[in-house]
Amino acid sequence: MSIVNPQSSKSWRGRTSAIFPLVFLQSLAIALAELPVTYLLRELRCAEYNLPHIPEFDVCTLPEVQQAHSTDLAIYLAVVAVLSVVVSGPYGQLSDNRGRKTAMGLAVTLNGLGDVWLTICGGWFRPVRVFSCSSLDTAALSNSPFHVPIALHVAAVLKGFGGGFSVINAAQIAYVADTSSTAARSSYMGLTLVMYWIASSIGPILSTALLEDGGFAYAFLLAAGVWALYLAYSLVVQESHAPPPQHEAGDTSADADEADQDTSTEESTLGTWKHRVDVLLSAIVEPLKLVFGHSTLRWLGIVVFAMLFALGAFDTLVVYCDHEFGMDSIEAALVATTMAISRTTSVLFILPIFVGVYGCIARRGTANIGNQKSRASTTEADERTPLIAEIRAVESNHKEDVPSQQSAAAQELIISRVCLVLYAIGMLFTWRSENIVEVISSTYVGSLGAAANPSLQALLTLAAPPEGFGRVLAGFSILELAATALSGPIMFGLYNATVEVMPGLVWLVSAHDNNQNFM
Repeated sequence: MSIVNPQSSKSWRGRTSAIFPLVFLQSLAIALAELPVTYLLRELRCAEYNLPHIPEFDVCTLPEVQQAHSTDLAIYLAVVAVLSVVVSGPYGQLSDNRGRKTAMGLAVTLNGLGDVWLTICGGWFRPVRVFSCSSLDTAALSNSPFHVPIALHVAAVLKGFGGGFSVINAAQIAYVADTSSTAARSSYMGLTLVMYWIASSIGPILSTALLEDGGFAYAFLLAAGVWALYLAYSLVVQESHAPPPQHEAGDTSADADEADQDTSTEESTLGTWKHRVDVLLSAIVEPLKLVFGHSTLRWLGIVVFAMLFALGAFDTLVVYCDHEFGMDSIEAALVATTMAISRTTSVLFILPIFVGVYGCIARRGTANIGNQKSRASTTEADERTPLIAEIRAVESNHKEDVPSQQSAAAQELIISRVCLVLYAIGMLFTWRSENIVEVISSTYVGSLGAAANPSLQALLTLAAPPEGFGRVLAGFSILELAATALSGPIMFGLYNATVEVMPGLVWLVSAHDNNQNFM
C-alpha cells in the first residue's frame, strides 16, 4: 500500500503552512488590545478616585482602586469566556458542516467589531502622559457616555459571540489536522504556536508605543485593522477545506436529499423558542458528550481544564505587580515579550532536542522488537507461504501506525508532565519576586512550560475520531473557556480578598493546581 504525502498534491494555498499567517495575525490582534484594555480600565478607576486638590498623591496604588480595577478586568474576561462557551457548540457544528473557513470568518468578524467598539471608547480620551492620574481630563470623562467600564464590556460581548481566542484557535487546529499527516501533525501544531508567540512578543511593544504617542484608540484601531487583514487573507488567499466525509462517496445524492429534508423540517419548527433553546443546548451538550464519552479525551479534558484554570493567575500579574512594587506599561510589555520569547525558545529549541533524543531511543526499542518477531516468525517455505505473506502484509498495513502512535502518545505525555512542573516553578518564583527583574526571570522560567500546549493538542488529534473532529474541538473549546470563565472571577476574587494580607496566595494556589495535574 503506497502512502502519498498529502502536502505534495496541493498548491501552497491549500497546504498546512497556509494557516501560519492567520495564526500570526490572530495573535497580533489579541496582543495589541490586551494591555490597552487592562490599563484603560485602570485609568477609569484612577479617575474615579482621583483627588484634584492633591495632585502629587497617586491614588492608583490604593487597595480600593486596585480591587475595583481587578473586578472590572475579571468581569471583562468572564463575559468573553462565558459567551464563548455558549457559542462554541454552534461554531463546532458550523466548522464540521460548512468548513473551517466559514467558522473562522464569522468569528474573526465579530472579534474585529469588538475592537472597533473599543476604538470608539478609547477615542474619547487621549491622556497627555499615559497611566498618570494627574493627566486625566475628569470633565471630559464625566461627559463621555463611552468612558465607563460598562461601555468596554460591550466589546467583551462582541468578542464573546465571536468565540474569543478558543473558537478561532479550534478552527485553525482542525484545519491543521485536515491537511497534515499524523506523523507531521505535532510539528505543525508546534509551529502554529511559535507563530502565535512571535506575534505575542511584538503586540505588547507596538501597543505600548502607540499608547505613549497618542492614546488608547490607536492601539485598538490597529488591532481592528489586523482582524480585517486576517479576514481578507482568509477569503482571498486561503483555500476552503472541507472536513473529512462521514459517509461513502456513493451516498452523496442520498445524503443531499436527507439534508434537504432535515433543513425543511428544521425551518418548519424553528419558529418556536423551545426548539431554538433545544438546538442551542444540544450544540453545547453534544461536544461535551463526545469528549467525556471517550476515556482518553475525558482525561485530556480534565488536564486542559485544570492547567488553564491555574494559568489564570497570570491574568492578575499586572495588578499584582502594580500593587507590590509598581508596574507601568513599558514594564508590562517587557514581561509579556519575555514570556513570548521563552515560549518560542521552548518549542523551537528545547522541544525538538527532547523529541530527537526520545525518537532515537524509541526507534532502537522498536528495531529490537522487530528483529525478535522476524526471527520468531521464520518458518519452512511451502505452498502456503505466498498466501501467508500476503495476509501478513495486509495486517501490517493496517497496524503499522499503532506502534508509532503509541510512541508519540508516550512522548507527548512525558513532555506535558515536565512542562506542568515548569509552570508551577515559575508561579512559585513569581510569588517570591521582589522587583520587576525577578518577575521577568520567574515568568521566563514558567513560560518554558508552554511546550505542554502542542503536546496536549497532539494527544487530542491522536485520540479524536476524524468524523467528529470539529465537535470534539468544540468540546475542548467549551472546557477551555469554562476554565477561563471560572479562573478570572476566582483568581481576582482571591486576590481582592487577600490583597492586604497575602496577595501572593493566588500564585500558591495555582502552583498547587499544576502539581495536581502532574500527579
